[in-house]
Amino acid sequence: MAKSKQYRRVEDKKWTLTPTWVDKTMVVLKWFLYIMPLVCISIAMWLPSGDLSYSYSLTAIWCLALLKITDGI
Repeated sequence: MAKSKQYRRVEDKKWTLTPTWVDKTMVVLKWFLYIMPLVCISIAMWLPSGDLSYSYSLTAIWCLALLKITDGI
């Protein structure tokens, strides 16, 4: 049995399911989700222990959870 050479057409490679502005927005939002937990934990580390530092820690955990959810996108 001979190997068949199946190549995609050049026109098929140009098709995308999402517009370019959505791709660029997702890159910016993912960057924000990578940086925000580091900023929140850095602020929480310098604050005295209490509700505010706990809030910053929860925000960091929430951002990391969102990052894990959007990792497949």
